[in-house]
Amino acid sequence: PHSSKVMAVVGRIEEAYELPEGSVVVRTMSDTNDVFLWAYQSRSAADYHLRWPQWLDGSEFVDIKRESAGTTLLDLVKLTAWARAYKESWQDMRSRRPVDVEQFTRRLNRLRAGILDILERTRPRQVRDLLISVGIDRESLPVDIATAIDYPTDREPTLPIQPFSAETVPIQR
Repeated sequence: PHSSKVMAVVGRIEEAYELPEGSVVVRTMSDTNDVFLWAYQSRSAADYHLRWPQWLDGSEFVDIKRESAGTTLLDLVKLTAWARAYKESWQDMRSRRPVDVEQFTRRLNRLRAGILDILERTRPRQVRDLLISVGIDRESLPVDIATAIDYPTDREPTLPIQPFSAETVPIQR
């Protein structure tokens, strides 16, 4: 039940199953010390497994019980933090500053996963308003995400405001 014992034999597992070096992933659950082992046909699949983005399902905050199937305040705080981090990476890339591509990709995938998970429990408007308030523009979002949350296509995204009409706006003469 200890990962150190499993880690000691990872090389032999790869050899026994004719797997490439680095294609076995080992993780220990902190509360039970149970060890989980994943074996992949390629090193890239194991790498992908290790870099899989986090997700928001409401269960990551054990101190706050969800009252409904909707989002918690902590879900929204976490998504906001991820959006800000991604925005920073996006702006660095657009300004031609040095960018860690791995970090940029990780931040994009984490934000994308968070948006998709929250969309299962809330209206697209809530996610769209959050991204607008952070300052994320449509250009920086994947097309399918921008479409799913009905992100504005104009250059200056704003929160929707009721249009004015001649009856509601007095004309000065």
